[in-house]
Amino acid sequence: MPCLGKRNARRNIFMEDQFHYDPDQDVYICPAGQHLKRKTLHPKRSSIDYGAPKKICAACELRENCTRNKTGRTVKRHLRQTELDQMRKSVDSAKSKRDIKTRQHLMERSFARAKRYGFDRARWRGLWRMHIQEYMICAIQNIQLLINHGTMSKQRPAMALKQVKATISKNKWLLSTALKAQFGPFSPYSVV
Repeated sequence: MPCLGKRNARRNIFMEDQFHYDPDQDVYICPAGQHLKRKTLHPKRSSIDYGAPKKICAACELRENCTRNKTGRTVKRHLRQTELDQMRKSVDSAKSKRDIKTRQHLMERSFARAKRYGFDRARWRGLWRMHIQEYMICAIQNIQLLINHGTMSKQRPAMALKQVKATISKNKWLLSTALKAQFGPFSPYSVV
């Protein structure tokens, strides 16, 4: 929760990384050494609030640096926090940063092409319809790449045409497979 951390830093309050989590006891240990136990489960947010009793927080000598809340300090923990921590650690590696840079470059171009054809937003409701839209976007982009590739190689236009036809038939097959998966063999939608 980086925003909360920055806000707490501006308010001169301990940030969440200064609270140590003990997985054996399932408690957080605050900078004053008190144990913050489970208080509230938030299933929609997939998080748990940990906090110390109100009396302990009220009597703490580090309270001014810890919280401005009358009921005491709470720390949120995601239900899959250990996996999140591992992912954050792996994102900091040099290899991961290169991958992110490459992926951003490729995805931005792909989204820009999709937007050119009017696919910048979801056009239908339902996940299965969005799968169909994604197949259509992929088909358009693949055909465009093959046409551009075919025009660059002037010596083999027949080969480029053959590749375009193969891509069209493959994308038709993908689209019809998605429709059959949703509606069964008697789909009201047909791919010509």
